[in-house]
Amino acid sequence: EWQHSVQDYGYTINNGIVGYEKRIEQALPKFGADEEKTEFLKALKYTARTIVAWAHRCSEKVAEYAATCEDKSVKDRLERLSDDLLVVPEYPAKNFSQAVLSIYVCFEMLPDGLGTLDRNLYRFYKSDIESGIINENEAAELLAELFIRVQAHTPRESDNFHKSAECHFVVGGYLPDGSDGF
Repeated sequence: EWQHSVQDYGYTINNGIVGYEKRIEQALPKFGADEEKTEFLKALKYTARTIVAWAHRCSEKVAEYAATCEDKSVKDRLERLSDDLLVVPEYPAKNFSQAVLSIYVCFEMLPDGLGTLDRNLYRFYKSDIESGIINENEAAELLAELFIRVQAHTPRESDNFHKSAECHFVVGGYLPDGSDGF
């Protein structure tokens, strides 16, 4: 039987892991007398810090690769990636590239559904396109890289490998107020 779950990527890219940590800190006093609940909250906080530590470690590794890279365009891209991993997912994403990266880093912790990618990424996409930070081809490349990384979690032997992986996400649909999300 298949069981799926979806992280709240929208919350993460808009508030960062620090947003979750703040909510945990606010909740701890409310459950101070309940040891089971406070231990659960402490475990959540530890998990949040672990995700951030992993992103920072990835940043270090990418910086090491960048330092040895002779191709200037690749080196620049690696340096941006290293810098961005020190921002997301710990803090809110500032642009489309960081929002996609934040989703990917968090997906690595729970490789399952991606949820409503279009809704979570659209404001970053629109802002970056309108301000000239990225163009449509660059945005498409970032999404293609995300989808390739997502597919890497599907075993080649799986019947779903050639069906764009075992991950699911939604495009469009209805908004919380019942209006059309397309």
